[in-house]
Amino acid sequence: PRPGLPSPSRSTLAEITPTMNPATQRRRIGGGTPRTQQPTRVMLILSTTVFEWFYGRVLGLDRQSYLRGYRNEWSWQYARVLRAAGMQPIIAVRSLGSPALFRTDDGILVRFLPVSSAYRWWRRMRVLGRAPLVGRYLTEVLSTLATLRYLQPAFADLVYVQEYWTGQFDLISLSAKIPVVAGDHGGGASGQRKILKRAALRRAVWVTSQTRAEASVVRRYGGRAE
Repeated sequence: PRPGLPSPSRSTLAEITPTMNPATQRRRIGGGTPRTQQPTRVMLILSTTVFEWFYGRVLGLDRQSYLRGYRNEWSWQYARVLRAAGMQPIIAVRSLGSPALFRTDDGILVRFLPVSSAYRWWRRMRVLGRAPLVGRYLTEVLSTLATLRYLQPAFADLVYVQEYWTGQFDLISLSAKIPVVAGDHGGGASGQRKILKRAALRRAVWVTSQTRAEASVVRRYGGRAE
C-alpha cells in the first residue's frame, strides 16, 4: 500500500489520516518505484449534492452504516470491477461533515469531500424555489467548488462523473487537472442549463451513454460518446 494507507482489514473500518502533504506523498509513492507500476486511481464522483441529503434523509444512513453495509448502488459495482482489473477505485461524495478518507472492509477507498462556504451560504437562501432551473444549476456548481482541489494527480489519476448534464460535470470537466470521463445514469438533457455544456463535453476524454440517441445528442455538443 502507499505510505499512510493502512492495509485492508476484514474486521475494522480504517480511517486514513495522511501523514504528509499530498504532493509530497505523491512524490514518495513506492520509495522510488516508477509510477507506472502503481495501480491507476479512479475517483468515482457521485451526483448527489451532499451525503446528508440523499443517504442521510432519504435512505436513513450515517457514514458508518454507509461504509459498513450499503452496497446497493452502481458505484460499489464499478469499484469491484475496477479492483478486479487491478485499479484503485475511490468513491467520492460531498458531505457537510469533516473531510475524511476511509478504506472499507472490502478494500475500497471512500472519500468524503468538503463543500465550500459559498454552498453553505447558498443552501440557506430561500430563492431556490423561485428559479428552479437556475437554482439547481447553481446548487450543483457551488457544492462542487471545494471538490476541485482533489481533482489533481496528488489524489487520483482519472475522475469518473455520474451524469454529464449537470453543473457538477461542467465545473469538473472544465477545471480538473486529471482526465475526466462521465456516464449517463438516467439523467436527461431536458430542463438543464447548457451554457457551458459544449465546452465541458469537448474537454471530457469520454462519455458513456445508455442509448444511441443519447450518444448522438452528446456528439452534437462536441463530446466523444458511445
